[in-house]
Amino acid sequence: MPASKPGLEGFVRAIAVAMAPHGITCNCVAPGAIDTAHGPSAGAAPPAAQIPFGRKGTVDEIAAMVYGRLLKIVIFS
Repeated sequence: MPASKPGLEGFVRAIAVAMAPHGITCNCVAPGAIDTAHGPSAGAAPPAAQIPFGRKGTVDEIAAMVYGRLLKIVIFS
């Protein structure tokens, strides 16, 4: 795992802890191997056998997950 992903998670966790008393939530999206139209992502992608789902994710799947999460936040806020 690149050092940037744990760093991002730690940063978001610190923001979440600092903002929680104000009723503000903070979320982080840090997907693994994703197929994009722009070619391979930074670093070597793991073989399909090492990816639990058996393939890379897609940009549309990530967008749908983020949209669904945002929709829940708006509805339940």
